[in-house]
Order: sequence, then C-alpha cells, then structure tokens
Amino acid sequence: MDKLLDYLKTNWKDLAAGAAAGAAGLFIVLKMTKKIKK
Repeated sequence: MDKLLDYLKTNWKDLAAGAAAGAAGLFIVLKMTKKIKK
C-alpha cells in the first residue's frame, strides 16, 4: 500500500494530465459525432 501511495504522490500530475487529456478527447469525439449526425 505504501508503494502505491508513493507512486501516486510522485505521478499524480501525470495521472491528472492523462485523465484530462482522455476527457478532452472523449468530449471532442462526442462533438464530432453530433456534427456527423446532423
């Protein structure tokens, strides 16, 4: 458990950036699919 906490402490910025990028990518895909349907 301690190793996991250390990993999160050192890499939380990378994880947050990855999550933000994933959310942004998903949002873009949803917008594009809506445009295609119209």
